[in-house]
Amino acid sequence: MTGPDGDLVNVIDPAHESASAPTLQALSRVQQLNPNITFEITFVPVSGATRDFLCNVTRPGTEFEHSPQIDAVNGADIVIVGIGGNDAHFGDFAKTMLTSKEATTEADFGNFMTPLQDGSYLNAQLAVYQDIANRMSPDGTVIALGYPKVMPDQVPSGSPSPVSELLISSREAQLANQFGETISSLNQQAIETLAQSTGPATSSTAT
Repeated sequence: MTGPDGDLVNVIDPAHESASAPTLQALSRVQQLNPNITFEITFVPVSGATRDFLCNVTRPGTEFEHSPQIDAVNGADIVIVGIGGNDAHFGDFAKTMLTSKEATTEADFGNFMTPLQDGSYLNAQLAVYQDIANRMSPDGTVIALGYPKVMPDQVPSGSPSPVSELLISSREAQLANQFGETISSLNQQAIETLAQSTGPATSSTAT
């Protein structure tokens, strides 16, 4: 990008479309193992995206404008979907965990879990998966990603690492893992429900 004085400015795309993203690495490996198969890959991640972003142009009128992500699935044979964590406000929970005492984190945890327990998250995920499946090729496959366990159940003490009891207690780490595991479980339930309505060839899950 060129700045107002004509100098080149290094600007990072806020969508964070990394060429070293795990999904691209996995697909590259699949291509290596299947050299006689032609793969056409469309990679459209948007950092911080929620379900509402799927059908909208992101950052319109800027050099980082992106077409609606949902457009990329039209006619696709395979779609890998990694969405839901931002809708569940996992980032907000992480901020609470890092900036609050354990008692505050535990008190707020129930509020974060409510949409995961009352069916609203599950229904919204299923609606997204169904929309994607309807746009794909008739025999397409939807792969819904889960969330890995990123925190130890027992946080080491006395370490300058961000994962230490200086910032996060073991109880908070356990709550974070429970949060992520619940999201993954609901994503799996949604994709299994989709499979029941569209056929086993259309859906699968991965973590």
